[in-house]
Amino acid sequence: MYSTLRSQKAVFLALLFIAVAFWLLNRMTWLYADDYSYAFAFGPNGGIDLQAPVSLDNLLGSQYNHYLSKNGRSIAHGLAHLFLCFHHKWLFDICNTLVFAAFMYMLQVVSKKRDWRFTLLTATLLILLARSFGQVFLWQLGALNYLWAGFFNLLLLWAFWHHRRHCRWHVAMLLALSAVLVGWINEAVSVGVLTMLAATTIGDWLKSRRLPWVPLLITLAYLCGTLLIILSPGTMRRAAAAGIDTHYMLTHLGFGTLNILANLRFFWLTATVAVVLLAHRKATLAGFCSQEGKWLLAILAQTLFLIPLGHVVEPRALFGIEMFSLIILLHLLPLPSKAWSAPVVLASIAVYMPVWHVVQENHCDTLAFHNEMSRYDEVVFFDNPTYAGLKRHYVGSRVDLDHHRTAFNKEFATYHHKKGLLVLPARFRQELYHTSHFLTTADATPDGGYTADDITFIVYPIPHRQPLPPSTIDHEYVSFPSGCYLLKDKFPFVHDGNVQKRAIVRKRK
Repeated sequence: MYSTLRSQKAVFLALLFIAVAFWLLNRMTWLYADDYSYAFAFGPNGGIDLQAPVSLDNLLGSQYNHYLSKNGRSIAHGLAHLFLCFHHKWLFDICNTLVFAAFMYMLQVVSKKRDWRFTLLTATLLILLARSFGQVFLWQLGALNYLWAGFFNLLLLWAFWHHRRHCRWHVAMLLALSAVLVGWINEAVSVGVLTMLAATTIGDWLKSRRLPWVPLLITLAYLCGTLLIILSPGTMRRAAAAGIDTHYMLTHLGFGTLNILANLRFFWLTATVAVVLLAHRKATLAGFCSQEGKWLLAILAQTLFLIPLGHVVEPRALFGIEMFSLIILLHLLPLPSKAWSAPVVLASIAVYMPVWHVVQENHCDTLAFHNEMSRYDEVVFFDNPTYAGLKRHYVGSRVDLDHHRTAFNKEFATYHHKKGLLVLPARFRQELYHTSHFLTTADATPDGGYTADDITFIVYPIPHRQPLPPSTIDHEYVSFPSGCYLLKDKFPFVHDGNVQKRAIVRKRK
């Protein structure tokens, strides 16, 4: 008894250590991408009004419009709306840290490996192998969609397994209501969990030959939550906009299969460990399938659901498959001996420190950009940081810039209540604002413009005293003491989430 109590204390101390380390990462992560959209209320057509910040008064109406026009993940995106109502990201950082620690604990509960060394090992594996780590754990909207979905689904499964045979009616109804809400979070997890619930219910019926009404009620409730996502009008509109129909799904089965198999990590590690154990007769195939059967079914169902979506499936959408695989892996791995204590601690610190450095460096870049943004009324001079390799993987919030005013209207409205500031490379402050030094023959284009390899646009001088026309999505007109200029794109690019069809700039004077 004393040994068990001491072991539990060690687990919670390890979780506390992990929570503090994770909170530091979360605290240094800014809002990013779609977070800014959810800072405002959605209208009937799915658009947002920059003059209508989301609040407790318009939250439900905004989510109703979002459900009809955007997608069906009302629980995750409703929580995003709720956190952004308070205008204090530190509140999300604290909640997200608690959910991450609870997620770590539930991984140990369902895998039956409650040991502090396993706690640190699991955290280390997640940092090393989790796909799109920054997007699924640190980024606010991403964490609500994936990390929170993982935790609440594991918690529901644990409650389901413990109460499905002996359960009072009010507990059953509470579990059913919870099942609807949890199934409504994210289909990247819920399809696999639904399969596990159904398999357990069918198994109970075959064993007892009686209708297991509690498991059946919870399974049906969870099915309702999942269908609220998949069959929502917003999901249908989103699928139609992406060209996903029956023909698309049938013709993308091969690509979808290869895309998923190529992007899995925990799955292949788990498969390798299982093959090694079977080869050394540490386990039997029948025993492995019997013990891990429900998790294997979840992996299969989630994979079959994602395969027809083809190129639409991003690495973070594999979160459910990878989580189920990680649980099987934790089942298979033996508990480390005391001799492994020091190596496990050192390994976890060695893996964490480079990630902390990357996130901290990006935090400084983002802070510098926002400080620059608050100093100027019309123009921001800032060089876009480079995001490659590990930095893109671990950073949940990026400074992604181009020179279009409308590209940052939501960000500017969120932080500084401004509209569409112009963002230009830092050297332009001197070269365009004060002098015309940038306009040299070395940078000239044949049609009288000027450009450089590290910028995505061409600068065209225009008559200084001529009234400037209003800027459009293709043309940015700017005026500086050194002169007036037209900025035009060199290449097509993605703007505001919609691919704008524009040809390479016709060169004209």
